Amino acid sequence: MKCRKENKHYNQLKPQSFFFLLSNHIHKYSRDFIERKLHKGNSEVIPKSLKITGSIYSFSQGMLNMAKVLIIYYSRSGNTEKMAELVAEGLKKEKNIEVEVKPVQECRVEKLLDADGIVIGSPTYYGSMASEVKKLLDDSIKLHGKLDGKIGGAFSSSGNIGGGNETTIMDILKALLIHGMIVQGTPKGDHYGPVSVGEPDERSKRLCTEYGQRIARLVLRMGGDL
Repeated sequence: MKCRKENKHYNQLKPQSFFFLLSNHIHKYSRDFIERKLHKGNSEVIPKSLKITGSIYSFSQGMLNMAKVLIIYYSRSGNTEKMAELVAEGLKKEKNIEVEVKPVQECRVEKLLDADGIVIGSPTYYGSMASEVKKLLDDSIKLHGKLDGKIGGAFSSSGNIGGGNETTIMDILKALLIHGMIVQGTPKGDHYGPVSVGEPDERSKRLCTEYGQRIARLVLRMGGDL
């Protein structure tokens, strides 16, 4: 009966909480045993049940140690959306990174709290970001001080060369800096963040992917490689 009652509590937990409790349980009862055996080179004498338990421990620890990066974008023509997907590809090249890509219309401001890194993309309208992106940043005032230390980045598309890509990126980055976020730049290519004139060409695709990878590495570095 006691086990059943405890199981009810487990059913009410979020997956992250479950893995936390599971890993703690495993740590208490089996991790030391497994490590002692492995240290002696006697992995073959570890009971099968504890080998499985150790695997679950490693899996659960991996789940808990995943860094999260949120990519938010607004796109009317689809060009900025393509850039967002390319940045996501770069992020996924690094291990221990969980990536979520969301249109700004579907992103509640509270979701920013869940991410270790936040990258925002917008087309350029009259030299600055789309009003939908600006609204999210305006609404984020309620989180002032709570995003401090997170990693930030930005990217933009425009209709022509000199169309305001850099001013759009800088406007986004200024908001992230006011939140106390750490911004990733690059000494090569597009210094402030990837830009695209119209649909991303091969150069823009490469820079978006490289930018995503740089963001991932900085997130991992700031998190102590998790």
